[in-house]
Amino acid sequence: MYTKHRASLHLTQEDRFVIETLLQEHYSYRNIEESTGIPFFTVGREIERNKDSRGRYSAKVAEEKSKERRLNSKRSSQKIETNYPIAKIIEEHLSGTDSLHGDWSPEVIANTVLKGKICHQTIYSWIKRSRKDLLHLLPHQGRRRIKYGQKKARLVAYRALMPSIEERPEEVLSREKIGHYEGDTIVLKEGRIHTLAERKSRFLLGELITVKGTGLAWHISESAIKIFSKIPKTHRKTLTYDRGSEFSWWNEVEKNVTKFKIYFAHPYHSWERGTNERSNGLIRRYFPKGEKFATIKDEDVQKVLSMINHRPRKILRWKTPCEVFGRCCSSG
Repeated sequence: MYTKHRASLHLTQEDRFVIETLLQEHYSYRNIEESTGIPFFTVGREIERNKDSRGRYSAKVAEEKSKERRLNSKRSSQKIETNYPIAKIIEEHLSGTDSLHGDWSPEVIANTVLKGKICHQTIYSWIKRSRKDLLHLLPHQGRRRIKYGQKKARLVAYRALMPSIEERPEEVLSREKIGHYEGDTIVLKEGRIHTLAERKSRFLLGELITVKGTGLAWHISESAIKIFSKIPKTHRKTLTYDRGSEFSWWNEVEKNVTKFKIYFAHPYHSWERGTNERSNGLIRRYFPKGEKFATIKDEDVQKVLSMINHRPRKILRWKTPCEVFGRCCSSG
């Protein structure tokens, strides 16, 4: 049963079929208004603008033309669809094909390359509306990150020899000085990536370690000594790890790196090393969890770290970690 058309609403497909039927019964525009509630001038405009090639009104043709007009009416406000050069720039920076800087997020592109002319939300909308083939290039594939609540701390005895994060100097929290790091490992099927993130600049250091099981802790300590030996003394002060067994040779690092102290976060308090956790998330985009990389080498890891260190960051006011750190990651 047909329900009369309500004023201020767009014509529906059902309305159009009723109009077509009444026209075939030789109803006038006024008669159609009385029967359907659709204003006679709306009926007239609907018929005139949607006639087929033979001058007859067809509900099916009218519905198709209406959908096409509605789609085209938004073209002028769709800044990217109507501007191919901008679309190409966005696609190149998302995929990382334009330079050695790697793939950038829409927010980075909007605030640097496009200089704020287009909002990053406009880029997200464009991709979801017209370029779904680019969704896999977005952080989290375009899905919103789930914000997890804090977990209740478990009652686990601290390891007696591990200096607690509570003993760490207060200047570490302020992020005013370069030289304070957070460390962790990213587990791969081929081994682990030992990562170190500088708190102020978000500058990333790391190395691929292919050893598993026995000897892992020793290799990680050797990795830390090797990495920090290349960093100026003014840029190395403290390091904060979690309480994993892979960091049990931490005292060897302190012995071999001058005036350098290591601290350990509370058990199950990953937010105490938030900078490193965030950095590991960026690296995971290149080395997804569970995926096997048959030919991965440390050169591949260094290339990824370099791309991230040369990527402008919002938290750094769109400077790169290399700029804030004052030293390029590619220098020896």
